Amino acid sequence: MNDLILNPDKFFKEIVTKPMNLKLPLIIVLLWSLISSVVILIPMVYFEGVEDVVLLILKFIILFISTFLSNVVILLIIAGLSHIVLIKLFNGIGDFKKMLEIIGYVSFVYLIEIIVALIIQIVSILTNTVYYDGDYIIKLMDIVASLWAMLLFAKGIQYNYKLTFKKSLVIPLLIFLLNFLSSIIDYINIY
Repeated sequence: MNDLILNPDKFFKEIVTKPMNLKLPLIIVLLWSLISSVVILIPMVYFEGVEDVVLLILKFIILFISTFLSNVVILLIIAGLSHIVLIKLFNGIGDFKKMLEIIGYVSFVYLIEIIVALIIQIVSILTNTVYYDGDYIIKLMDIVASLWAMLLFAKGIQYNYKLTFKKSLVIPLLIFLLNFLSSIIDYINIY
């Protein structure tokens, strides 16, 4: 995992030559979903309190399952559409199963982001500064994480589909722009 962060070229060159292994990418998505569920649940507990522990556990389980399933579906859609576009428009020669593995590894960025968001959330509650500055920090973090994920995804595409980096950057850039526009729309709707 160090090479994913410090040397993505080396990491993705090696990944595309090895047999497919979705175990670690799946663990990354599971952890991302688990911590995301905690981050979503904390404000509910903070603002509404806990009256029934069993109900809280049930909410968490439902939230975790739905978060995990939605993350998997979104990643499958991204992998499928990206694979089709890369093959048809760019004449890429790549493996769909490897694309799934690459997307799973790229999700590591979002796992890091959600861990930092959880820490910010806990600190803001403990210091009684709930969400005043945390929201801005989390929005900025989302942009940085999306840029980082975009670059990692492009590297994975580059080696899996044997494309130039410029061509491999097209789909991740489109995803980044859609995510960025979505964040702006969310921000406008909140304020």
